[in-house]
Amino acid sequence: KWIPSSQQRFRPVQTE
Repeated sequence: KWIPSSQQRFRPVQTE
């Protein structure tokens, strides 16, 4: 999933 991160604009992160 692509979630907005504070560090980067958009980074691919998988949250289970």
